[in-house]
Amino acid sequence: MSEIAASLTDDRTTYRAGERVEGRALWVFPTAPEAVEVRLFWRTSGKGDDELGVVAVHRVDLPDAAGDESFALELPTRPWTWHGKLVSLDWSIEVVALPDEDVFRIDLEVLPPTGDA
Repeated sequence: MSEIAASLTDDRTTYRAGERVEGRALWVFPTAPEAVEVRLFWRTSGKGDDELGVVAVHRVDLPDAAGDESFALELPTRPWTWHGKLVSLDWSIEVVALPDEDVFRIDLEVLPPTGDA
């Protein structure tokens, strides 16, 4: 049985741009993966082509079949989360086991830094 998961410090899912997203990735596999990556990324969806931008990666090479790893990834100052009539921009953290690409995802909301609108 395979299991992959993550938790965020203080169970937060709403952040200000520029803040650090901290948490812990956990995994259990029958055999060790080649690597486990924690990825911080944004993606657009809606009318037209979807886009994706990975802004930070925490990688664990040659992990044990079962393990856990703390991570801290910094959000950039832009773009922020937004939802329009035709297009939306959302943020997520993904824990991915390679090469099979088993995935666990946590969706985030990224607000403007304090004082910005």
